[in-house]
Amino acid sequence: MYKIEDGASKRQYSIVSGGCKGIATIDKITLEYSYLGDDLGQFASFVKDTLSKSIKLGKELPDKFSYGFG
Repeated sequence: MYKIEDGASKRQYSIVSGGCKGIATIDKITLEYSYLGDDLGQFASFVKDTLSKSIKLGKELPDKFSYGFG
């Protein structure tokens, strides 16, 4: 996940998983989540949960981070 924007009203990350790519966005006020891109499969819930929980807990996310299995 690579940070695109993290402003007062939204947090947006570029998502890359294998050959899949997309853009995940969460509204910091309404917590409305959107994703535009390839199907991320089981990785989709991680992306949504990470962005949602970080806003709810008031946590900053790094500019770049990854999630791996095993």
